Amino acid sequence: MNCPNNCSGNGKCQSDNTCLCDKGYLGDSCSILDESGKIKYIDIFLYVLGSIFGVITLALGIYLYIKWYRRK
Repeated sequence: MNCPNNCSGNGKCQSDNTCLCDKGYLGDSCSILDESGKIKYIDIFLYVLGSIFGVITLALGIYLYIKWYRRK
């Protein structure tokens, strides 16, 4: 069997000379690292930042509502 680039060591060569890539690799020769399923640290950071912003906005809204309500 003669697969492209010997499947880059990231897959198995099939009888039809195509690569069956290991999980996490793509392409004809399994040379492309697939990172689509990984959680990136920037995603976690943005999620936490958004959550903090949401809590602050909610607290400010409650504070302003109470302040306005007591004014009457």
